[in-house]
Amino acid sequence: MSLPKGFVSGSVAAGLKSTGALDLTIIQNLGPNNFGTAVYTTNKVVAAPVIWSRQVTKGQQVSAVILNSGGANACTGPQGFADTHKTAELVAEKLNLSSGEVVVCSTGLIGELLPMEKIAIGISAIELSSDGFESSAKAIMTTDSVPKMSVVAVDGVKFAGIAKGA
Repeated sequence: MSLPKGFVSGSVAAGLKSTGALDLTIIQNLGPNNFGTAVYTTNKVVAAPVIWSRQVTKGQQVSAVILNSGGANACTGPQGFADTHKTAELVAEKLNLSSGEVVVCSTGLIGELLPMEKIAIGISAIELSSDGFESSAKAIMTTDSVPKMSVVAVDGVKFAGIAKGA
C-alpha cells in the first residue's frame, strides 16, 4: 500500500513510547490543492491538539499533519496548548509552511505533558517519502495489535487512510 500521488510521509521512534516503537509521523500534502477537513469529537473536554486543529481545518487549507502516540496532550492546560503550537511551528519550519496549515494529533496517556525535546529531535529526524504509508500507520498505534490502513481507487482517484484504536 502506498500514499496517493502528491503525498509523502515519514516516521521515527522519538522515544515517546518506552518500547522504542515508531511514535511520531508527518504526512505532507505537496499540493497543488491543499484542501483539508476533519471530524472531531463532540465531547466537551477536548485536548489541546483538537483545539488547535479545529482552527486549522476551519480555514480548509491543510498542508501537513503531525501525529504522535505515547501522549495525548489532553488535560494539560495552557502548557499543553503551547506545546501543540510549538509542534506545529517545528513542522512548518521543517517543511517551509505556515504553522496555520499544520494539523496536530496526539494519542496516548492523558494528563501528562509531551516531552517536547524528544518531539523536536524527532521532527528534525523524519525523512519524508512516498513510501512512508505503513510506517505512518504503525507510528500512531497505541493499544492496536496491527496497523490499520486502507487504500481505494475510484475512477482514477486514489484514497488512502490510516486509523488507530483497539
